[in-house]
Amino acid sequence: MLLALVRHGKAADAQEDEKRPLSPRGLEQVSDLAKALHKQKFNFNTIFHSGLLRAEQTAQGLQAHAFPHAILVQKNTLRPENPPSEILKELLESSQSILLVGHMPFMGKLANILGADRCDFSTAGCLVFERNLDSLETPFKLLWERI
Repeated sequence: MLLALVRHGKAADAQEDEKRPLSPRGLEQVSDLAKALHKQKFNFNTIFHSGLLRAEQTAQGLQAHAFPHAILVQKNTLRPENPPSEILKELLESSQSILLVGHMPFMGKLANILGADRCDFSTAGCLVFERNLDSLETPFKLLWERI
């Protein structure tokens, strides 16, 4: 099982935060990330996103360019104001390879819980972990990063 943490691509300026779309640069970042993930031969069954427009568009771009068979699922537990512990339980119980698209500071906090030294992501930054079934103390191992 693989788990990827992705921060959404660069967003455009907008009045209402939840409706901020990706900027042209953000769309380019997402396309570049999709190519990099595809080149690494990663495969994800499911893509979770927070429901905020920029995260949803990032998830859709990754699906379109790299993971056409992945299912997109909105998860309010990925919203930036929520604690990572809410989604962590679901991840630990899953046998699926899942890609999460979310926001800072949420993604940095989750990365730290999973054992990564990094707590800050650039836009369209990504960490890919592998499930470590041999250890309860460190259930995930960092495989790849593009921060």
